[in-house]
Formats: sequence, structure tokens, C-alpha cells
Amino acid sequence: MSFRFRNFTLAALLTGGALVSLHLTSNAQDTGSPIDKIFDDTRVLVGNAAIPAEQLTNTPIGETYCNIKPGRSIFFYDCVTYGCGKKDLPDLDFKTIFGLAAKSAPANSDVLFNGWYQAVKSNDAAMDGTIGNIEEIQKQNFQLLAIANRMDMAEYHKQDGVWTGAEIHFAYGPRVHSQFTLILEFELTDPNAPKPGIAADKFKKMAQSWSDLSLDSVSDADYPSKLKETLAKYGLPLSDNSENWISRVRIRTNHNLQGSLWHFTQMRLDPGAGKFAPEELNNQIRAKLSASDESKLWGAAEAALMSSKPFEVQGGKDGFIETHGMDYTPSVPSILGTPAKYCSSKTERTRNILAMQRCTGCHTVESRTQFNHIANRDSGENSKLSGFLIGEEGDLHPPLLDLYTAKKSKVWQSEIKYKAYTGAMCDTPTTDDDSPTVVRKFHDIARRTLFLAGVLNDAFINTTPASQKWSSHSIE
Repeated sequence: MSFRFRNFTLAALLTGGALVSLHLTSNAQDTGSPIDKIFDDTRVLVGNAAIPAEQLTNTPIGETYCNIKPGRSIFFYDCVTYGCGKKDLPDLDFKTIFGLAAKSAPANSDVLFNGWYQAVKSNDAAMDGTIGNIEEIQKQNFQLLAIANRMDMAEYHKQDGVWTGAEIHFAYGPRVHSQFTLILEFELTDPNAPKPGIAADKFKKMAQSWSDLSLDSVSDADYPSKLKETLAKYGLPLSDNSENWISRVRIRTNHNLQGSLWHFTQMRLDPGAGKFAPEELNNQIRAKLSASDESKLWGAAEAALMSSKPFEVQGGKDGFIETHGMDYTPSVPSILGTPAKYCSSKTERTRNILAMQRCTGCHTVESRTQFNHIANRDSGENSKLSGFLIGEEGDLHPPLLDLYTAKKSKVWQSEIKYKAYTGAMCDTPTTDDDSPTVVRKFHDIARRTLFLAGVLNDAFINTTPASQKWSSHSIE
């Protein structure tokens, strides 16, 4: 297992988590549009001086962004409005969606689930005796928390004319309230594409279908069935005549064991064996690296940023990626510092990228989150979403000018002081008083919405765009 670390020089029009890479792009050209300047090259809001709002909204991408309703087209979680607060939506309940994984194995759904359940317990001592106490999990008695359109996780391959890496995520929680969430992740590949992935024209049609869920002509009563139609038309075999685009299935779990102690796992479906198997936490750099390994990782990462060459962060026994299963206590934040001998102009940017490419960063101190981005809910209510996803006030669809200026009430801000080194030889550790501080501002649902708007306006096809700032491999 590995993930890719690529150089960014972005600008030109623009997703959690996580998933396979640090997914950065290179050689982008700045179109000069103010929209290009909303996010920086680490997908963090820049915070610019105010300009007339029309300079943002009176552009093709701006107009498209304004017409998208993120709660319908990007991140569905409003069960109170759409009727899944106390009962299942037809064909979007856990057993039906998990059954799609069974079709991909192929395997009996109940046997496949029980195999996952036993594997999680046996592979993670922290889960044995804790997950077993939540009876609803073994009974598959889950309620829907959210459905995430993760087209923003895709990467465009101009030479082949295809997108790879698009995903659909379903988040569920036990019906008897507990701080346990299970996320089913489906990676999509069109079997009819000329190259592995989804052809550019079909990817755009897929984006249009998701965008059309925002139309006023789609009533609240009709929305669940229209959502199912989109899922069935582009990827998931939810009807007899829909194609199966599922190329990879993954299950992640977040579990509050006690107090502030959380445990998270990652399992991947092995279709050949017909079962789920433990998988490295492929967006998690190991927390405890030796001085030698830390130097190797930083050296290669900074070289990649400076040379525009890709860098594969390797997993496995001798790699840098965390193995399956991990405990984390948010009250003891894991702030990533910089190692000795690294004081270049690229060092802070390298730190910022690597810091967010860790479950222990993205879910905690780097995003000022208390671990869960999507919390389990009480019956009849909606899930609570993190500020990283929806900003300080919980506005899913902030005005573009508020994003452009990173308006404090509309975005989510974290301030991180990290350990670094100074001096002529870059070997003198900073103190608490002189350690660098970096401020980061987020609104990830808005970023994903801009990505969809970019796809609909061919932002990625006609240029080598900074639009890749709107793509991501975050978790939810």
C-alpha cells in the first residue's frame, strides 16, 4: 500500500479522511479568476481582501456553485426533512447497501457481514469486548447518517481521458445511540470505459445527475427516489437494469471506547476470498517514526515539492503508513512538528500537507475536531457534522464572497503551534515562545461543491487547472 505525494503549483479553478494518496497535482496555470484564489494548494481557505461579489458569482463556475444545493447533491444527511429520521429510506438501508458489497464478492450478505464483524474483533484487541457490547451492530440494526458524493476524490488523467478514484460513501450508526459509526465506501470504475476509470464525458454526465438533485422541480417528497436513481445510474447496482461499477469496497469504523479514547479500523473487501481483511490505514502516516525514517520521509517529500516529481509514500513492514487499527485520545493532540535539518521555504507547506494526511491530524488538532466528522444521532434527529465540513455556523452553502474572504462566522478555523528547528545548522529546537504558528481555515462541503461546479464547466478538461485544489482524498 502506498499513497502519492505530488507537487502543487496551483491556481485556476480549483472534497475527509482518505484515501489513497496525498493527491496533489502539478504544473497548473492560473486563469486569473478570483475563484482560483479561494483555496490554497493544501485545500485550505486563503482569506483574501474583499472584492465585489459579482466577480465571483458572475462566472460560469460561480453561477453553477450558487445553483447547487449541497445538502442534496454533495452531502445528504437531513433525515428530518427527507423521512429517514425514524425509519429507513427504501433501498438505502444498511442491509441493502451492504448487500452491494456482497454482490461484488460475490458472497452471502449475512455471512460476509459476520465475517467482517468477527475479523474486526479478532484483529483489534481494543474492539473485542467493546463492540460486542453494542447488540445492534451484530444484528445489523443500523440507521442512515449520511450519503456523501465523493466525486471530488477522483483524479483526471488527461492522456487517457478518464477519471479514477471517484467514490460514494454511506455512513451508518447503531439505532440504540452510541458513539460508533461505520462508513461503507465504494470506489467506482465504469466497466465500459476505454481505460480503467470513468470516461470524461460520462463523468460529467454523472456530475450533472448529482447536480440535478438540486433542481426546484425535485420536491422533498421525490428527492429520496431521485437520489436512488442517480446512485443506480452511475455506479451502484440498485436495480435490475443498473450496471455494477464497484471496483473496491472498504469499511471504516470510528468507535468511542471510553471518555476521549477513540479507536478506528479499516477493512477492505477481498473479492477473491469473499471476505473483508484488515488493511493499512492508508491515509495515516505512522505516529512513531524513528529519527532515520522521519528524515527519509521529509527528505523525499520536500524533494517532491521542489522538483514537481511524484513521491510514493510506501506502506508495508518497512514503510511509513500505519497498520490496521489504531487508538487515539483527542485530549492528547498529536501535533506534527518538523524534524531537525529541515528549514527550507517548503518545510511549513510540507508539514501542513503531511499533517492533514493523518487520521490523527484530520480528525483532531489540525481541523479542531473532536474526532468524529459525522456523529451518530438519536432517532428522529439529524447527525451532527463537524465544523471542518460545514463551518462555524453550520451553513452548508456559504456565499462565495464569504469563502473568498474566509469570513470567520462561515468557515472553521484552527490554530496550530508546532515544534520546529532554527539556527544556522537548523538543529536548535524552538521553545513554546518561539515555535511557529499556522492558522488553517476550512469548509470542506463548499470545496466539494466547487469541485462539482468545476466538473460541470470543464475546468479540468480544457486546462491543467488549479481546480485540483477542489479535489481531495479526505475521509467522509
